[in-house]
Amino acid sequence: MQIYSGGDTRFGFARGYYEASYVQRHSQQNAAPMPLNPGDYTYPGTKTAIFVSRDSMWNPFGEDLKFAGRRLVEFGNRTYTQDLDTFRIVTGVDGTLPDQFGPLHGWYWDGSVNFGRTSGTFTTAGAIRNSRIAAAVGPSKKINGVPTCLRDINDDTSVIPGCVPLNLFGGPDNGSIDPNQIQGLGFTGTSRAFDQLFSVDANVTGELFPIAADRAVSLAVGYEFRRQLGSQIADPIAASGDSADFNFASTSGKFNANEAYAELLVPLLANAPGVSDLEASVAGRYVNYSTFGGKFTYKFGARYTPVPDLTIRGTYSTAFRAPSISELYLGNSETAPTVRDPCTFDPATVPAALQAQCVAGGVPSIGSGDTGNQELAHIGGNPNLKAETARIFTAGVVLQPQIVRNLSITVDYYHTVVDDPVGTIGLATILKGCYPGASGTPFQKYCDLITRSTDGLILFVNDFNTNLRQIRTAGIDLAMRYAVPTEVGRFGLSFDGNWLAYFDRDQDHAPTIHGKGTFDLGALPAIKFNTGVTWSFAGFNAGALGRYVGTFKECSAFDWDALSYLSVGGLCWLDPKAPSRQVGHNFTVDLNAGYTLTSPAGRTTLAVGVNNVFNEAPQFVYAAPLANSDPNTYDFVGRFVYGRVQHAF
Repeated sequence: MQIYSGGDTRFGFARGYYEASYVQRHSQQNAAPMPLNPGDYTYPGTKTAIFVSRDSMWNPFGEDLKFAGRRLVEFGNRTYTQDLDTFRIVTGVDGTLPDQFGPLHGWYWDGSVNFGRTSGTFTTAGAIRNSRIAAAVGPSKKINGVPTCLRDINDDTSVIPGCVPLNLFGGPDNGSIDPNQIQGLGFTGTSRAFDQLFSVDANVTGELFPIAADRAVSLAVGYEFRRQLGSQIADPIAASGDSADFNFASTSGKFNANEAYAELLVPLLANAPGVSDLEASVAGRYVNYSTFGGKFTYKFGARYTPVPDLTIRGTYSTAFRAPSISELYLGNSETAPTVRDPCTFDPATVPAALQAQCVAGGVPSIGSGDTGNQELAHIGGNPNLKAETARIFTAGVVLQPQIVRNLSITVDYYHTVVDDPVGTIGLATILKGCYPGASGTPFQKYCDLITRSTDGLILFVNDFNTNLRQIRTAGIDLAMRYAVPTEVGRFGLSFDGNWLAYFDRDQDHAPTIHGKGTFDLGALPAIKFNTGVTWSFAGFNAGALGRYVGTFKECSAFDWDALSYLSVGGLCWLDPKAPSRQVGHNFTVDLNAGYTLTSPAGRTTLAVGVNNVFNEAPQFVYAAPLANSDPNTYDFVGRFVYGRVQHAF
């Protein structure tokens, strides 16, 4: 639900205005039932992996099982529910300075205050508790005919109250886990969080003096103060580390920022032979963060129009981005990316170099025995992050042929280099860097991020936010607009597309990742575009928008022909010979229609629409965790119908 209100009033040479909005969102996602892999979980507060005890009454093998598990389908799907409330209000004044301000008359000015807050409740269901799982797969036997959990198999008085021995080997459909056990082992968690922004800004824009063009040199200056804060209160069970479904910690943080800028636009020449218009621009911005100190950035640009049909433009700029509240202060949490422990090997065939590296890391000479394809990662904020800096170059042309009215074509090339980008290293990179085998020497910085149990199993890998080395990307943006006025209305055609030339990320102690056309750095297809058509006539309007996401390659760590693992993770850069598949393209269509009517009470707009009208499903991406697809790339909602009423007094 969304509610919006806005208005203004004039007094003297100024105008007062406000905007207020409220958005309420309820959303829910499902994941597969909880996987119970005791070797992947630890006894709360320890580095000891949970295992199925040889003394469990349901263990038919008579020895401790470090890794034994299955999906707990009896628990049903895991659900993640978000209830968010967002409130925002902006109030300000603006206007144009009158004649009594002398040389400043005609200058535009504005000042505003902005307050926004998003608060939410987050509910998880279908998870299990480590401490209760540990007790349920520990020593047990029948006492007086009743299955009983014990702390010591030889002491019938060491009963664990409320615990029922867990049978992992009875099969999911044979009633081996009853509803009472589900309630005892599982829990529903609730956490709360908020993010808040307060800002004040002031801006002045006006003309200074002409040079040799038909327009004067113009100047814009401004200042902004921002205060941002956020907090997260974790569910008590997850905060204590007792959840098997991604624990996280409570946290809070804040920062203040002051920014000032100046922009100068200099028209150099106009209406001269070979020069329809020529202008240059220069801008500077100084930012000062309470967390990072000060930084100056700048921008130079030029725009040349030899004839009205053609404009050539280019810019060079620097940029600065301070890490966000969540990047700095997000509480430690957990995830389980698809990755394989390289120290899981056959002692008879393992290369000597890899075996030696694993043994040095606390793994038995026979290997870790971890046969899973996911490992636990600890992720979260890092208050020691540095700010990102960037260098950006753009060059482009704008075609507006006079012989074809209402047609414009824009082609822009961009090249961006980001230093110290904020992100995570990735478990595959960490594990490969620590255990490179004969191809290199272990990178101790990565080895220090890996924590193993006393038996050599990976308990978790720390992959908190950090400053990576560098990201470089380049590509071409193409935009086209064409309008056709007719007796039955005005038709409009649009196209916005991107061709990605490359997207590379440098790594410490590892090769550069060439992300274009792969899933190694997320979905990075070579081509993406939006195209649409609109129609308007006598208050009516309608439109259709198509969104296209191109194909890309994902690689697999498993060779199905050889029935063996090739690398620690399904990443193409790790092994150029890894099996791969091409993820298909995705195309969705949105439709909308509306009508605007005017009456003595004001202007009312009625609108309806359908997003993803053909209910196009997202493409399968098997290397993506949980959803087996990418929610940052594809539409997960499916067909979505909406309506909107807007009234202006």
